[in-house]
Amino acid sequence: MALILFDTNIFIDMLGGCKQATIELSSYDFPAISAVTYMELRAGQMLRPHE
Repeated sequence: MALILFDTNIFIDMLGGCKQATIELSSYDFPAISAVTYMELRAGQMLRPHE
């Protein structure tokens, strides 16, 4: 089994409702992300001062 490493963009697309991104991610048993991608996604969850 090959390790598939996904970047931030596909997760942002999936969270935004993109059906194609969801299908792509679900076609792998263990989609992997790097520590940098994880932190980028977590940073996107934080409220911005203007929100």
